[in-house]
Amino acid sequence: MITGYVMGGKVLDFVQGGKQVHCHVLRRGEEMDVSVINVLIDFYSKRGKLKAARGLFDEMVVRNVISWTKMIAGYMQNSFDREAMKLFSEMTRLGLKPDGFACTSVLTSCGSLEALNQGRQVHAFAIKANLESDDLVTNGLIDMYAKCCSLIDARRAFDIMGDWNVVSYKAMIEGYSSQEKLS
Repeated sequence: MITGYVMGGKVLDFVQGGKQVHCHVLRRGEEMDVSVINVLIDFYSKRGKLKAARGLFDEMVVRNVISWTKMIAGYMQNSFDREAMKLFSEMTRLGLKPDGFACTSVLTSCGSLEALNQGRQVHAFAIKANLESDDLVTNGLIDMYAKCCSLIDARRAFDIMGDWNVVSYKAMIEGYSSQEKLS
């Protein structure tokens, strides 16, 4: 019930309400359901309260892919890109399989830091995990390669995509523009 209430947007619009839901769950004295914790991690992350989000994440007895993805995305959305990359590496090291959302978030962080080698590692993971055909991941690859000044790789990912959209065109145009290769 609390998960539906929080996710329904009735609480997500203000921090105090989220804190009240969090306190209510804690007062009940029961172990929080993983889905409730995931919603709270997302809630705190979207408000820049990363210490609270990470505290919840660290205290989780059981973490699922969504838990990891919410925390990685929270770091990326708040420009804590190195932390996002570290958490992604830890996730894969532990044998968990990141989904397209986790890959896209960490690709954004790689692009922001111009971390081409790490971005290539995520690309290799995406290929192994059969995520390369996911438009979200492919757009993330194009954007990351363009931001890392690797326009040949960006164009290769763009050409493989085939079914281009506004995001893929925008990433390519920005990449060429930043390298002054538009003509």
